[in-house]
Amino acid sequence: PEPEPAAVTAKKRKEKLNVLAMAARHREEEEARARAEREDLANLPDDIDLAEIRRLNIVEEMEIRVPTRDARTREKDVADGRWNPKWNGMKNFKKFRSRGEATGRLPVRTIVALQEVKNKEF
Repeated sequence: PEPEPAAVTAKKRKEKLNVLAMAARHREEEEARARAEREDLANLPDDIDLAEIRRLNIVEEMEIRVPTRDARTREKDVADGRWNPKWNGMKNFKKFRSRGEATGRLPVRTIVALQEVKNKEF
């Protein structure tokens, strides 16, 4: 016997995903996990000494290199061999963007829902 057409169309209908509801549910689950972890930390046994654990941390101070304020000039670049004067006026064939240039529209992010594929049962 052939399946009824109404049953076939019902299977073919895609479920609409409520992205906001899914995000809210995910956030609630994360908050519940964080709340449970805070409760566990509040109810630690007496034999654990948090002050001793904090004393085990090692702090090392390091010097960091501060970038110099003198900007590179065209003359410096030519002298160092970083720039060739014959490149002036050449086409930007690699489409490099200059720093600080205003960017165009950002691509729209879409959320793609994953669905589990049923394996064929022979």
